Amino acid sequence: DQIFVYPGAYREHDIVVDKQITIKGIRGAAHTRVNAGGLGRCFVLPAGAGPLRIESLTLKNGRVAGDGVDGFGGAILCGNAEAEIVACTITQNAAVRGGGVYLDGSAPLLKNCDIFGNTAEEHGGGVFVSGGDAAIDRCVLARNTAIAHGGGIFCDNASPAITSCTLGHNAASGHGGGLYFTEGCEAGVSYSIVSSSLVGEGIYVEGT
Repeated sequence: DQIFVYPGAYREHDIVVDKQITIKGIRGAAHTRVNAGGLGRCFVLPAGAGPLRIESLTLKNGRVAGDGVDGFGGAILCGNAEAEIVACTITQNAAVRGGGVYLDGSAPLLKNCDIFGNTAEEHGGGVFVSGGDAAIDRCVLARNTAIAHGGGIFCDNASPAITSCTLGHNAASGHGGGLYFTEGCEAGVSYSIVSSSLVGEGIYVEGT
């Protein structure tokens, strides 16, 4: 199935995508915006869903709080789904973990996305990767903030492939203004730029 979204600003939150589908903004992210209005996430991609694809949308003003999964993923919570998130702008979202996006398990793809101006009360201002083999390809992460660790990306016992990405002007009050890896990670970072972290190291690896 395919849903083509016409240009406009859509006030929607907690959209559950639990089947095989593509949701695409026909004029690109600059013209097609999903605004959660601080009432929840933009999208929830539950375990077992997919293959699915979210493409060419701006996802903004998602906000979640609370314990456990309730506080994960300001714009997108991807819970072990077979998902591709492509050419999206993810901005002005907030969560406890994964201010912009929370990727849990499986092998989701985050490609050609601009992820900026998101905030995490704990870890992963832009993206939090928990387990699995996520691919983060040709994304720009900038001006994301984590109160604890991993301003741009926080990886926890995961094996992500981070390729051709630019991370700049991110901040973490603890460690890893750009990237933070726990000891259990087997990550690959290639052809990427990590620069100008406002607070915290550009890349921090536990146990080193």
